[in-house]
Amino acid sequence: MNIENIISKPITTPEYPDPTEARRFIKDEDGFYGYDYVFLEDATWNAPVHIARMRIARSMSFAATSI
Repeated sequence: MNIENIISKPITTPEYPDPTEARRFIKDEDGFYGYDYVFLEDATWNAPVHIARMRIARSMSFAATSI
């Protein structure tokens, strides 16, 4: 699959089945973009949160086993 195929289709998951893009506010005071709006599906918007939670859980379980 190439990148055009991925971009041309809406991104959905079982948890976020709605492919409608919504306006999302990004507050990046110290970054390159500053303040801006993006239009993303719920699945795309929430993906970084899920990734962060998985990484935190993994690091906590590793820390608990190494004590």
